[in-house]
Amino acid sequence: MNDNHMLLEKDGYVATITINRPDQRNAMLSIMWKWLGETMDKLSEDNDVRCVIIRGAGDKAFASGADISEFEVWTSQEKAREYGGRIEYALQSIEKHRNPVIAMIQGYALGAGCELAVACDLRILADGSKIGIPSAKLGVMLNYENYHRVVDLVGISIAREIFFLGHPLDAQRAKEVGLANFVVPKPELQTFTCEIAREISENAPLSVRGSKRVLHACAVHGMLDRDRDADALAQLDDLSAACFLSEDVKEGVSAFFGRRKADFKGE
Repeated sequence: MNDNHMLLEKDGYVATITINRPDQRNAMLSIMWKWLGETMDKLSEDNDVRCVIIRGAGDKAFASGADISEFEVWTSQEKAREYGGRIEYALQSIEKHRNPVIAMIQGYALGAGCELAVACDLRILADGSKIGIPSAKLGVMLNYENYHRVVDLVGISIAREIFFLGHPLDAQRAKEVGLANFVVPKPELQTFTCEIAREISENAPLSVRGSKRVLHACAVHGMLDRDRDADALAQLDDLSAACFLSEDVKEGVSAFFGRRKADFKGE
């Protein structure tokens, strides 16, 4: 991988990862997926990071998918699974990252690029962008987890539309079906996304991180049962208790009554 294919920057509590292959519409190489997964894991341990933005370089694509030129190396089922494993590792590193991850999308987010966006917590699209998974047009399938992620966001009916037709959705349609959280004018995309990330990073970290973990459990497991899932629920309840006992709660209450902005430390 070229050292410049994936870039990492930090500004305050916000880390930004840029997919930097604009001449290839930010198509993802296998080694780039590996880098992304490893970097997300490292950022999850960085106490100075409270939110992550993933974006594509240029104005043509967030990520146009996996680099099709690498499909030629899929000479066996084992190699194909290895390739898919790298992608899944990166996507799970995003899902399990303790902080919110935002996909800032301008242009195309197709195939594995859409899978990457769907794994993020929020998707912000510039007007005119297109997002979708044209697997039916290429003759490929996704792994189970990626089908589940799409169904979780848009429901089974829209998922059938996405996978059976293989047509990308425009930004407004994506928002209508739940694939996009926000759609903004192209010139405002970066400013709007950075403002959302800044607002998240200024909120209480323990509350935000705990909420992400519980929401992930909701998406994966559905409604847990107090008897059947006692151990799992006890762990999640401990997160809530830790928040209530934190110094940040004291700071939040003090700021509320003092009519000032809270300065949360994540403690």
